[in-house]
Amino acid sequence: MLERLTAEGATWSDMQIEAELSRERATVLVVDQGSGAVGWAVGWAVPGELHIMNVAVHPDHRRRGHARALLAALISLHRDAESALLEVRVSNEPALSLYSSMGFQHVGLRRKYYQDGEDAALMTLQLEPRPAESSE
Repeated sequence: MLERLTAEGATWSDMQIEAELSRERATVLVVDQGSGAVGWAVGWAVPGELHIMNVAVHPDHRRRGHARALLAALISLHRDAESALLEVRVSNEPALSLYSSMGFQHVGLRRKYYQDGEDAALMTLQLEPRPAESSE
């Protein structure tokens, strides 16, 4: 399974992944290159906010722009949100670099956030409001 191969210390069970696929507030995006999923992203729409729950890309398909494309698509689909929020392992330098390059700001730390005791960096991105649709 993709989740098992993407992150050391991955914390999502098969049951949790299946639940996201049917959760009303969840948006699940997948990169499929014909032979199956190579990346995925999950975001939750909560009032005024897009909470990015997970972004994962198979190790053999990293550094090809998949994570950036998944994040950009999630953000685009949730332009009614005022901000996007995510947590990321403090040791995950490639992800921290990607998020920073997309405009996310480090705003806090969630101590011992992960099951193995590692801290999570809390990052947010202020979103530009989508222009109102014209009724003309």
